[in-house]
Amino acid sequence: MGRHEDQIEVHVVHRWTHADTAARAAQSVVTGDIGKVSWQTDDSSLWWLSDTGPDWIQFAGGDKGDTGADSTVQGDTGDDGGVGATGVDGPQGDTGADSTVQGDTGDDGLQGATGADGPQGDTGDTGAQGDQGDTGSDGVGYSFVYEFDTGLVAPPGSGEIRFDNATISSVTTVWVHDTDRDSNDLDLNLDDFGAGDHIKIVSEVDTDFATFEITSASDDGVYHTFNVTYIGNGGGFADAENISLAPAFSGLIGDTGTSGDTGTEYPWLGQWLISVAYVVNDTVHNDGSGYICISDHTSSASDEPGVGGSWTTFWDILVEKGDTGATQGDTGDQGDTGVPAPLVYEVFRNIAVHTDTTWFSLFTDGASGQLLIASNEAWTVKVLVIGLTSGAAERWAYELNGMVVNDGGTTTVVSGTPTNISESDAAYDVQLVADDTNDAIEVQVRRSGGSDFDINWRATVISAEESY
Repeated sequence: MGRHEDQIEVHVVHRWTHADTAARAAQSVVTGDIGKVSWQTDDSSLWWLSDTGPDWIQFAGGDKGDTGADSTVQGDTGDDGGVGATGVDGPQGDTGADSTVQGDTGDDGLQGATGADGPQGDTGDTGAQGDQGDTGSDGVGYSFVYEFDTGLVAPPGSGEIRFDNATISSVTTVWVHDTDRDSNDLDLNLDDFGAGDHIKIVSEVDTDFATFEITSASDDGVYHTFNVTYIGNGGGFADAENISLAPAFSGLIGDTGTSGDTGTEYPWLGQWLISVAYVVNDTVHNDGSGYICISDHTSSASDEPGVGGSWTTFWDILVEKGDTGATQGDTGDQGDTGVPAPLVYEVFRNIAVHTDTTWFSLFTDGASGQLLIASNEAWTVKVLVIGLTSGAAERWAYELNGMVVNDGGTTTVVSGTPTNISESDAAYDVQLVADDTNDAIEVQVRRSGGSDFDINWRATVISAEESY
């Protein structure tokens, strides 16, 4: 506020501006406007609203005098005036041009309520069927997971199975650790495996497998040992290959059935021979017919079946030789040349009295006939030998496999190993020998010890022969 002689200039905050008295008198007011100020511009007077009449009280103004000179002395700062009433909102200005600077992104608003479900659409057409998937590998049912180890001795490592042989068909022992590949303890499960059960080991990466039958089993601490018999396999297993062990337990053994009635035995003794003690129901063949003994006897020429004068006292016909056909059929077309068949010979010796270690030769006629080999010829032979005592009370059977060569007149046995099939007395031997003098081979038998026996010997020689 400036001070100029006796004139005071006051600046007052006003609520209304009125052009004249009439405009002020027409002002619409409310109780909350009481105490507010109007500036009347025609005479620069100030009016205070005292009531809602409106009633006004002038407290300053009138004609304005000349402005005095500015004081050269700073007056004291007056106290702040109270905050005046908020003025009436002015009209809204024009919208400003869009800013060229992107403002900061505002915070996400609250998620709105979920709208109501729309009506269900029509069912679409069925799609085309997809391609068929690959065939899965065969399952193994109840099984345990392991890893194969190619080691050939015990013990197997944790989670591993080992064989005792790299060739699966030759495996006789399988070792299985008590802990499987997934660290499960299977000790009690493996205790259930026993003789007669089967185990199948199956690859988890292909279709290879191996199957065995258990003959015996043992728990060896952290692993089990299964002695086995090979059954079959397909392929094999690589080291560290994932495999499964599948057991197949044998069923319980049923009760023993009732024994059947004992049947009548008809022993087949082959070719009838002289000086053999035959008993009732023995059967033989002679001259193309089969016979059955009806009375115990020791054979002789007089009772030869079908021939001897008294043969019907001791024999009966079992199978009679058929008659020769009366009419010969037409000669057929010659067939293709076949593969040469092995040649078959018979050699024998009746009543070889074995009282010492003498070798007895068997002959084609029972006395001296030999099997002759031509010069520059080789034979591979299979010899089946049988020996019987009177009444077939004692029996011997052997097999000989060998090769005989006549090399320019020198005959030798290259090999000839005997196999024992059955022996009543183990003190008897058989051999295949060469008679270089006569370019022949002979089958020989002897007693090397044991009891004395009178034995009828017979051998069938099957040969494949080639010249060079």
